[in-house]
Amino acid sequence: MNIRIRKEMPADHRIVEELTREAFWGNLDHPTCDGEHLLVHKLRTLPSFVAELDLVAEVDGKIAGHVIYSRAKVLTPDELLPVKLLTDQLPEQVKQTFARHEIRFVAQLQRYSGAELLEWEGMDEGLLMKINGILSRLGQPCKLLPSSYILQLTELGVRNPVCSLIRSKAGISLYRVEAEGKKLILKVFENQENAREIDNYLLLSELDIPTLPLLGYTQNAILLPDAEAGGEYRLGKESDLNNTKVAGAIARWYTMLHKKGRAYLSGSESPMYDESDVLTADNMRLIAEKTGTAENMLWHTITGNYDRIRSRIDALPRTLTYNDFYWTNLLVSKTGESAFMFDYNLLGKGIAYGDIRNVTGSLSPEAAAAFIQEYGDDIDEEQKKADAIIAPLVTLANACRYETFPTWAATSLEELKNGELLKHLREWLQLEGMK
Repeated sequence: MNIRIRKEMPADHRIVEELTREAFWGNLDHPTCDGEHLLVHKLRTLPSFVAELDLVAEVDGKIAGHVIYSRAKVLTPDELLPVKLLTDQLPEQVKQTFARHEIRFVAQLQRYSGAELLEWEGMDEGLLMKINGILSRLGQPCKLLPSSYILQLTELGVRNPVCSLIRSKAGISLYRVEAEGKKLILKVFENQENAREIDNYLLLSELDIPTLPLLGYTQNAILLPDAEAGGEYRLGKESDLNNTKVAGAIARWYTMLHKKGRAYLSGSESPMYDESDVLTADNMRLIAEKTGTAENMLWHTITGNYDRIRSRIDALPRTLTYNDFYWTNLLVSKTGESAFMFDYNLLGKGIAYGDIRNVTGSLSPEAAAAFIQEYGDDIDEEQKKADAIIAPLVTLANACRYETFPTWAATSLEELKNGELLKHLREWLQLEGMK
């Protein structure tokens, strides 16, 4: 056996990282690693990296080992809580030495790989982001956040992933992943409100409503097949909005969603997302203030009848509603015979006509007619009249959360100002004999 120790060269980097990954695979009683190879990759680019001590061991000409060093020191800046050192496994005399020097502790790591901090007990993601900001300014490697895509793939057992960010917006990040010959999509949620999509995927699967197959999930992410990688379905395209055959297929999916949704909700007190929940008295006052329409008669009518209006909204029959139709959320079979929606962050409970209006308003007139024909005559006129007031008010309530009023709410604002909303409200209230 011929053993040779030499300095690492750039041509060795990939081999060394693969070797590191395999060395740490399964070291925490699960068949994954926790990013040690990524740490090696990052360390080489840091000012603290000691190139003179970056060594590989060759056995008979093949790299079999690697050591890497970086300069380090314990930092306790005023803006950080004192750092807790990992002393649980140290001899008692060493612990006493730490105590004599008043080295204080902050949090016990639940898991530690020897390279990356995976979970900090008692520290939320906001504090970790603050810590990362300080570490970045000091030229140090950042700690992985609980919602890090690396940790999600590790927990999901995805080996040797190659990842690219598709987009990141409003706390939701989408990654394209290639691993072991498979093409996948990872969707990561930074906050638990958005993570409701995980439960929505599970619910639709339970109800046997067509969706993308859920290949795996964690508390913060879902793993899906990449629809662009081929197969029975293709991603929707804008021209589908003019296609009467596709419109009929979309209608069949919505019919199933609404039918099974009614049955599900009839026996369930599900705390699901409901768009109309934003229609509170406080939010009505907020809309009036932020849009400068406080003197509009609509608000006087709502104020005088709010309890009865709210009761009437709550009494409307509910079903599962998609709430987010657009061709970018559409999958269509290559034959055009079937289609379904994906991206279920806004899936919730509501009135069926809200979905019907949402879809037909995006389709061409011919495609909208095909949708209605396929959906059937199960369209409630009372829901239709209620939706004419509920939908614009929901849009305005959501728009008023922004510092700058968004353009997508301009039509609803115009309906408020020109009296259309007041007209729709009076028409709906008259159904109950109210003035």
